[in-house]
Amino acid sequence: MNSMSNTQHSPHLEQDLTVFSSPAYSLASSMQVTPDAVGITLLNSGEYLGTLKVIEDIKEPGLIYDEYQLVSSRNMLAVTQARFIPDTTQIRPASMQGTIKPLQAERDYKIMIGEQAETLLLFKHADDHVTLSIEGKRVVVFSSTGLPVTLSDFNKIENLVIRVTANSIQLLKINDQTVHTQVYQLEYDFDQIMLEATELPYDLSNVFIQFGWANQLTNIPFLSAYFQARQGKFSFSRSNASHHAFMIAGLAYEPHTKLIADEVKQGFVIYCLYVDEKFTVILGDYGSMDNMTLMQDKPSLNPIVTFEITGKHSMNVYIDDKLLGSWESSHGLELPDFYQIIALDGLTELDFDLRNAYAAVGEERCKFDTASVKAYGPVHIYKNLSRPVCRVHYKPFDRQRLSFYSL
Repeated sequence: MNSMSNTQHSPHLEQDLTVFSSPAYSLASSMQVTPDAVGITLLNSGEYLGTLKVIEDIKEPGLIYDEYQLVSSRNMLAVTQARFIPDTTQIRPASMQGTIKPLQAERDYKIMIGEQAETLLLFKHADDHVTLSIEGKRVVVFSSTGLPVTLSDFNKIENLVIRVTANSIQLLKINDQTVHTQVYQLEYDFDQIMLEATELPYDLSNVFIQFGWANQLTNIPFLSAYFQARQGKFSFSRSNASHHAFMIAGLAYEPHTKLIADEVKQGFVIYCLYVDEKFTVILGDYGSMDNMTLMQDKPSLNPIVTFEITGKHSMNVYIDDKLLGSWESSHGLELPDFYQIIALDGLTELDFDLRNAYAAVGEERCKFDTASVKAYGPVHIYKNLSRPVCRVHYKPFDRQRLSFYSL
């Protein structure tokens, strides 16, 4: 350890003390999974470069079938095991339509669907509604007050799972694959459900809508991980969904449990959404005007979003290595120590690259008693005073770009 060129004298240091600096060091960032995240793993990777993946191995419980009576119907009958079928005594129907009482709250329902061109399920209160539209290879969820979300790239849709409360619906699975979309909620409780199937085939033997339930039909493993970064760059790329979103919540402490979007009320937040050939990034102080929205049209099929910490209050955003924009806090909000990932819209895989991110970079400064120096030729040995005074001074990180690899 070499001494500094001059002796430091300051009010908080005793006389005859010299401040020495150790060689610069860096503490790399690494991805960690929260202890409660059962069913998630780091796939084919390390802690710095790899993929977070949800592993689904939970068996679905047996279904329970309630008996429903049709409040009104058109070319439709209710039969055993909550199964709604065409009334074959009528002239061949072009469609079948009916209304039933609301489903029970706090349950997960599996809805099985037969051969019809389109199936509509409208959860209503007066003129307000939450609607599921199932057609061919896609599902659209929307409400009278909320924008639609379209999920596609499936084979013929045969079943879906929804989570039901008294006044809200959340789509959890399509064809037994987790999608886990946002919650659609009305102000008042549902008072009726409309069922409709259109453009029925000539052969009506496999035309039906069926409801089965369990208290929790799908115990979804959740993507819950975090990392620490005070300097540098970190990158993400989705792996498994054409329509996906994720949030990154800033925390001052190391998290130990999962975090859901509804629990985020304040602080620094990053929100990323890729839908309709647009990549949107919103970042800044949650719930205030101290944030910004960045958008890029028609990015690559699997865009890489990179965040660069440029100061205590500022950050750059890149899409596929191109600068999209810069955010700087307008009222001095400091960037957090920890970042926790919250996956939305069915995201079960997320690539990450933390090789250019650092939890700390700097030097350790310690004070020594120069009055107790013993000389041995040209070599000086210094007696360390009790506990060193350690301070971290952040230095510019290595800006050499390292490629992000799709796994």
